[in-house]
Amino acid sequence: MSRETDLRVVKTKKLIRDALVSLIAEKGFDSVTVNDIAGRAQINRSTFYLHYTDKYELLEKITAEITGKLMALIIPAAHVQGGLLGVGDLTRDLEKILAAIAEDALFYQIMLSGRGVHSFRFDLGNLLKQKLDEGFREQPLISKDLFVELLSSLYLGAIAWWLDNGMKYSPAFMAGQLVQLMTMGPVKVSGLVSGPI
Repeated sequence: MSRETDLRVVKTKKLIRDALVSLIAEKGFDSVTVNDIAGRAQINRSTFYLHYTDKYELLEKITAEITGKLMALIIPAAHVQGGLLGVGDLTRDLEKILAAIAEDALFYQIMLSGRGVHSFRFDLGNLLKQKLDEGFREQPLISKDLFVELLSSLYLGAIAWWLDNGMKYSPAFMAGQLVQLMTMGPVKVSGLVSGPI
């Protein structure tokens, strides 16, 4: 395959993927048809079928690519040195993670909302929990499964809120806020208690 052909294929796949994401945003995944995707991408249905068997395979490939990039950035064990959290490293890595999410903001926003595939948030949460479970010590001060559940819910909830509010804060600001919440806890950061707990 020539370089020119490769570039055409890449461009066509991007048009198809962008078409699906914008259509999901407009009318939800269940209502989108291959005809809709082809029309939005300004291609023939036969061109669509050269690359994907159906809209489900297309969504699966988009999801795998985008979440794969995200999961490659999530390395909880890298933030723990000598049994203690490296806050600076965690903050920098969270900023990178949030910047990666911002690059695919529309995708994450619709997939975490009710317009996307309902299992996406659950599946992403499970991937995140698996990463967190591997990265933290076996004996946290609370039940490890509860700790992992709470932390993954914090991340997903904060990301969904950030996207739904137009990413009004920078990735650096959000990373700092999340680290404060994680290291100090919700009661402490709310100002309801002062001094050590």
